[in-house]
Amino acid sequence: MQRSGGIIAALLLMGQWSALHFTSEVGPIEIALSAGFGIFGAAFALTWAAEVAQLDIPAALSIAFLALIAVLPEYAIDIYFAWQAGQDPTYVQYAAANMTGANRILIGLGWPVVVFAYAWRSGARAITLERQQGTEVLFLLMATAYSFVIPLKGTLSPLDSGVLVLLFAAYMYAVARGEVEEPHLEGSAELIASLSRPMRRAVTFGLFVVAGFTI
Repeated sequence: MQRSGGIIAALLLMGQWSALHFTSEVGPIEIALSAGFGIFGAAFALTWAAEVAQLDIPAALSIAFLALIAVLPEYAIDIYFAWQAGQDPTYVQYAAANMTGANRILIGLGWPVVVFAYAWRSGARAITLERQQGTEVLFLLMATAYSFVIPLKGTLSPLDSGVLVLLFAAYMYAVARGEVEEPHLEGSAELIASLSRPMRRAVTFGLFVVAGFTI
């Protein structure tokens, strides 16, 4: 009952935001609170979907789908800035800053914080990466290296988009060829995994879609 209750709660949190967004006219505070609760529910739904999906696809590919959906709000903001920049050149700086700022925070702050937190918790001086994670690090390094080319040449063109999209497509292809390993599931994810294969896959896909729509 507790496991199914978590799924129901997540669906209700996502549902209230969609209902409010499309049917009600409320103030900014109510919208912010409703959206926050909706994204909170979507985060749980994405986590369960990504965990259960590992029964059918490699873990790295499942996490890649999760990450792609999780950053949709940032994509939306950057697309808006880029669209506005086509009419008003002053928006160019905002589009570039939004695109590169997240990477600077991830590489300059995110990784060091992860290492320090791990070292503080475990007492170890380094994080040992598994063999299959080498693919992820390799493509991250290639994308990071190419990001230095853009400011050096002083332009951001469709060619840059093509290169980065090809890198992402190559990464998805590489991780899709990985081995499928049995994940350790608990709680709501375990409940979803206990369904028949067609139903499990339908529920997993549905959670990805609903969570992505909510976000």
